[in-house]
Amino acid sequence: MTGIKSKNGLIDQIKKNYWMEADMEQLVIWETRIKLKGDEKESLDTLAYESEEHKFLLEKWIEIMNLSIPETRPRGIPEENFDFSNLDSPQMFDVIQNYEIILRDSYTDLRDIDEPVLKKLIPDESYIDDFRSDMGELVSEEQNHINICQSQIGGFKSIYG
Repeated sequence: MTGIKSKNGLIDQIKKNYWMEADMEQLVIWETRIKLKGDEKESLDTLAYESEEHKFLLEKWIEIMNLSIPETRPRGIPEENFDFSNLDSPQMFDVIQNYEIILRDSYTDLRDIDEPVLKKLIPDESYIDDFRSDMGELVSEEQNHINICQSQIGGFKSIYG
């Protein structure tokens, strides 16, 4: 069951994810590289490259849904996603990991969206399975990004509750 219940909710989430992927591709990687002076380059390159690919995949679906690419930051996305001031490497990856978790959970919601809501933006039913498959792939890749961040943080976090 997904939290997205309407056509407007679907549009909003696709655009937010697009914007976050664009931020991950650009801001995180360059600012983190400057701060880390080249350390953890492989991890950062993976995060940047795959975020760019995710952005392109979302562009494909935005086009199929006959929407416009967001030119301005969508409502609900903070003006400055990443502030690495006075953070060491593990702390930076912890900040990045939080956004990877948000993206993973959001792609899970998009993958699991109720079909009637999806059909409002994807009227050609032959695309619905492709959409779900693409969102499932993004869930998997975001989980990989979380794992990369956790390895840079130095371990796995436990949640007690």
